[in-house]
Amino acid sequence: ALYWDIEGRLHETSSETARRLLGALGLPAETQAEILASLAQLEERSWRETLPPVIINTEGQEIVVPLRLPAAATQHLHWSLDLEGGRQVGGECNLADLAIESTGALDGTPVVLRRLWLPAQPAGYHRLRVETDASFVCSLIVAPPRCYLPSLGHRYWGVATQLYAVRSENNWGVGDFTDLRTLMDWAGEHGAAAVGVNPLHALFLDTPEDASPYSPSSRHFLNPLYLDVAAVRDYTESAETRLFSLTPGVFDGVRAARARDIVDYTAVARAKLAVLERLYQHFRIAHGEETDGRGQAYRVFVTEAGTGLYRFALFQMLAERFGTHDWRAWPQSWRRPDSTESLSPDQVERVGFFQYLQWQCAIQLAAAAKRANGMPIGRYSDLAVGADIRTCTGHGR
Repeated sequence: ALYWDIEGRLHETSSETARRLLGALGLPAETQAEILASLAQLEERSWRETLPPVIINTEGQEIVVPLRLPAAATQHLHWSLDLEGGRQVGGECNLADLAIESTGALDGTPVVLRRLWLPAQPAGYHRLRVETDASFVCSLIVAPPRCYLPSLGHRYWGVATQLYAVRSENNWGVGDFTDLRTLMDWAGEHGAAAVGVNPLHALFLDTPEDASPYSPSSRHFLNPLYLDVAAVRDYTESAETRLFSLTPGVFDGVRAARARDIVDYTAVARAKLAVLERLYQHFRIAHGEETDGRGQAYRVFVTEAGTGLYRFALFQMLAERFGTHDWRAWPQSWRRPDSTESLSPDQVERVGFFQYLQWQCAIQLAAAAKRANGMPIGRYSDLAVGADIRTCTGHGR
């Protein structure tokens, strides 16, 4: 394999590297005998695949469906498509009418490759089912011929920023959602159509220096280090917490973080989480009644966010409990989100704290988005390609 790096250098994969990669994929290639056996395995694997897992096509073009079936099969074939929009289309033909393109063998039985041609379909994610003497299913993805271009009438400009790098007089050493509001006000006043920001995904609170927004704990939830602590309503309500934020342990840490040339994620996380924990305790005491309006709003948020938020908050709590967010180092009984282990009252409360943080993030980010000031596009956020593998058990995906 060959590739060019960003510096314009050509790299060629060595034979040793290729052998090791193939071995890791379950295809030994150390000797000529192993190479031949692996090739035979690949060949056999392809013939065992009646339909591919997914077929990708372009809108407006006929769809070619490869079918690998026993050569003796001459029965009637029925196909149906469950289209993304809910509509269903289908048709039928005789297998004998489909030309044979190649032949092979599977466990001594002759197998042939035929091509089923389907009419063009609209763009979307669809489900194809083919029925002969058995039923086979695969995904069909139909892509538009070009990217969507809105009818804006003329070109617009905007501002792109890394929110964590924004500094202000009042933030705690890292850009926050209030800074984003201020930036959107400024951009709107100067005629910008949009403000773009880096991914705001949740990261890992137990290792705040793992700060890449492109290696998140979850793409569904937000990084609470972007919270403006002083803008949380409970901060205004709780005089005790405001006094705590002025103690040397917190105040000096915030002042030092604000003075640094780079973001001190550890100091920011230590100060913000210490204050946010007290805000949550105030909230639980002051707004715990069933009839309390803010308490009701929190419970509605948690209910609507559903299982996803619960599992994410559970993952955060367990990472804290076991001292690592690498679930592979946790006790076996806690490695799945559907664990039958019961939570203690303190653990339930801690899960609630992490849900509370997401509630506050949603409130502050929504407030920033409303400051679009008539911008044609408004705020947009970049997205990471995926989540860090250490969260991919279903807890914090």
